[in-house]
This record gives sequence, C-alpha cells and structure tokens, in this order.
Amino acid sequence: MKKINSVIVVDDDYTSNLICEQLIIRDQWAERIQCFLRQEEALVYLQKNLDTPDFPEMILLDIQFPMATGWDFLKKYEEIVQGKQSNSMICMLTSSISRTDIQRAQKEPLVATFVSKPLNSEKLEDLYKKWLSRHSPSKS
Repeated sequence: MKKINSVIVVDDDYTSNLICEQLIIRDQWAERIQCFLRQEEALVYLQKNLDTPDFPEMILLDIQFPMATGWDFLKKYEEIVQGKQSNSMICMLTSSISRTDIQRAQKEPLVATFVSKPLNSEKLEDLYKKWLSRHSPSKS
C-alpha cells in the first residue's frame, strides 16, 4: 500500500486532532502525522520544511479558529509556496454546514475537498483514495 509521506492537521480542537491522528495511525496510510492547534505553528512548520521531505502531502485544515479562519491560513500558505511546486492536497475540515463555506471551498483552487466533522474512518478513507488518485501514475 502506498503511504502518504507526511500529513498535518491544523485544528484548534484538541479532540478533533486526536481522533484524526488515531484514525490515520490505526489505518496506517501515512508515514508521519503532525497536529497543530494554532495556525501560526503550522505555518512556521511549513516554512521550515518547504524544501524537505517533511513538507506535507496532505493538509487537513479547520475553517474556524478563534483569531483567524482557514481561509486566512490559505493566503499565508500560498505566500509560503509561491513559486514552488507544491503537491499538498488541502482538505477543508469543518463542523460548518454553511452553504457559503462549501461553495467557497469548491471554488478555492488550493482546496481539493471539503470534509464535514465528525471525522470517521470512512471519511478519512475517502481522503486517502483522493490523494492516491492524485499521486498514482495515470493509465494511458
């Protein structure tokens, strides 16, 4: 089974991070997973690891944070990777059922998908399959 090299979860909810981390570890589809409760810490990590194998191939990003939003994070992420080839698959992760958030995620070029909380094995398996389809050689 092909594994994702590195996954990061950026969510201000400790329980959500823990659930996501435990599901990924249990299903063994990622080599490394790192969780961040604060966007700033995740952005520092991304900047530090931009040209390394630790740069995440998947980012699970919450939309609502106390001081900012996932949309704010995306702007800063875009600044970090500007001019670089990023193969990160960004998944917006939220408890929001706002049609506006869903539509915005669908229109945002950096966002691969929108996932509603609570996370479970099926949702994470779907994310893995989407990642796998993006990182598998095309059949021609």
